Amino acid sequence: MSFFLLRYRSIIEERINRYNHLCSQESVLCEVMGLTPLASDADEFPSEAQLEHLLHHVQELDSEKTRRMIRLVDTRLRIIELHQLLGVSAVLLFEKNVVEEDPSEFRVSNGTHFVGGNFNRFQGP
Repeated sequence: MSFFLLRYRSIIEERINRYNHLCSQESVLCEVMGLTPLASDADEFPSEAQLEHLLHHVQELDSEKTRRMIRLVDTRLRIIELHQLLGVSAVLLFEKNVVEEDPSEFRVSNGTHFVGGNFNRFQGP
């Protein structure tokens, strides 16, 4: 095979691998945050611009996940402190999930439902 054909194949494989890796990262982040992934199984070969756009999107999702996790952990610690201050223990399922569950297991969605962990609706004034 010619040098150019081998180089072309290398570029194709590299882009497909990058695309698949980014799609996988996006899928994991979206699952944790309760979002729908934007990337789909592309029928066409991804351009460099499309890969850069997807990379930027994944980086934004990761930043948002970090922001939500910080808020979740902070809120969780405040709830635990309030329980200790009031001398009460967790009774409701929600309270038990907040106090006893590992925060990394929580789904940090931005909705108003509680699926393994979401404090947005329960935030005070």
